[in-house]
Amino acid sequence: MIASFISRKNQLPWLLVAFLVLCPVFVMASDDPGYDFETVLFGDCQVGNLNPPVAPPVPGIFTGEEEYAYHIFPAEQCDCSEDGFILENITQFLFFDDLQVPANLLVQGALLKADFDPSSGCWVPGPILFEGPQITFTIVDNGPAVIQVPTDGAPALPLADHYFLVMRYLGGAEAMLVVDDLPMPCTEFINRGSGWEDLFGRDKSGGGKVIVFGDIVCSPTSVPNTESTWGGIKSLYK
Repeated sequence: MIASFISRKNQLPWLLVAFLVLCPVFVMASDDPGYDFETVLFGDCQVGNLNPPVAPPVPGIFTGEEEYAYHIFPAEQCDCSEDGFILENITQFLFFDDLQVPANLLVQGALLKADFDPSSGCWVPGPILFEGPQITFTIVDNGPAVIQVPTDGAPALPLADHYFLVMRYLGGAEAMLVVDDLPMPCTEFINRGSGWEDLFGRDKSGGGKVIVFGDIVCSPTSVPNTESTWGGIKSLYK
């Protein structure tokens, strides 16, 4: 598939995200050294860290060869009439300085079950429930970048359960983590190949939580069975 070049200055936000979801892309971050992230809502609701990003970005952690997991409890953030949800995509905000571009990343989104750890009192990343396709990103300019990957084919899952959104990176490109100003334990985790570790108190001496979130659509977790007599079925075709 031929990669496309997209400038956020010249395209509508929905077009940018549509290309991000459908094909490998070249992403041009904003020239503005501030945080000018453009996102739109797909589906019914968003889950994850929806706090505004706060400068400065955090250096020295993101190497492009790790995974980030963010704890979610969809029932707490979304008011669905149905009992379940389907994940549409996962997004993370990153920041690239002028020495970190151009950068190539291979990115994959995943959804994990959350397990409760009585020893720490934390929800921790558990088994994989779903893995999306691997998407190639090329960042050609410095500044903020919105990295969004599709999760087409994700199953319908109970809304009132605990999960982790995961962004998995390959390619070895360095960047900076975009965070809020509200640090919290038991919420964000990093895996560099030797298991999940809480980012609270590890690596980041300052700043808050990484900005990772997902779009969901409300959905029933099962299709109710319709019981009909043979006579009732035949009457439909009279």
